[in-house]
Amino acid sequence: MLLQVALRVQRLAARLLTVYVVSICCSSAYAIDRVMTTVIDESDIRHLYYRDLLSLALQSSKDKFGAYEVIYSQKHMPSRRKLAELVSGKNLSIDVSMPKVDWEGKTLVVPFPIYKGLASFRLFLVLEENQALVSRIRSLHGLKFFNIGQGRGWSTNKILEDHGFTVVYGDDYSGLFPMLGAGRFQLLMRGADEILSEIRAFTHLVPSMQVAKNIAVYTYLPQYINVTKKQPKLAKRLEYGLKKAFEEGKLDAIFNQYYARSLEFLGAKNRRIFHLKNTNIDPSLIQRDERYLIPSVGVYRGLSRGQGGGQKSLQNEPVSE
Repeated sequence: MLLQVALRVQRLAARLLTVYVVSICCSSAYAIDRVMTTVIDESDIRHLYYRDLLSLALQSSKDKFGAYEVIYSQKHMPSRRKLAELVSGKNLSIDVSMPKVDWEGKTLVVPFPIYKGLASFRLFLVLEENQALVSRIRSLHGLKFFNIGQGRGWSTNKILEDHGFTVVYGDDYSGLFPMLGAGRFQLLMRGADEILSEIRAFTHLVPSMQVAKNIAVYTYLPQYINVTKKQPKLAKRLEYGLKKAFEEGKLDAIFNQYYARSLEFLGAKNRRIFHLKNTNIDPSLIQRDERYLIPSVGVYRGLSRGQGGGQKSLQNEPVSE
């Protein structure tokens, strides 16, 4: 009798142990942060930088948040689709975006400017035959005589329209370059973080395409990681990881690896940099972000709206802070 009771107790203990082990395994599985993000274009420097930065942030936060898994989407998505997927949280956990009015309040924004403000400097692509004409621009008023090409859904559209520029829209990003070549608009505005790689990628479509030599626009354009509200822990993790990597100097090391050449190019002498107020954002954002920005952004913070003709050179400024 006692033997039977002992065997029953032993079997019950074994079952409880099995349940406990399964529970631990399942808990560990659920503890892994599943990060679903957009497709990576290996030919796009911005995508490569984002991929490495995301990996750095997740790796830097393992001490506090544990393991993670990154899943890259296999499809390109337009801006509206990305927002819809972030809201649902089923197929997309995170995406990078500049502040947009229609995104406001619908995602969790990680308060770290991942491109360190570099995209705030906007350069222009122009055809060779228009280079001399563009070089005569001395003010924002003069710049407004030229039509500017933009993609639909871009956050910079509202800024340009609010300041009275004529904007010509294209539905397809890669189609904007042939539109420039066909004379649909005279200028294609691009970020300092992307324009050099685009010249290399699209010159075969528009052989006479060049970077406008003497003009640029400054408008504070932070880019943040937006996280679905379904994963609030992931938002906290990324903020922790990015700021930790910054303090350790690892984030700047990656930034310099990808963008030192862009900073050098931006610092060309005799480039007039015109200031435009970013009508998409709260002005206090730059104060919050300031310690993470490249020094060049600080040089132009004092420029008032419409104060053109500034010829400060960024040539000798360091890339990292």
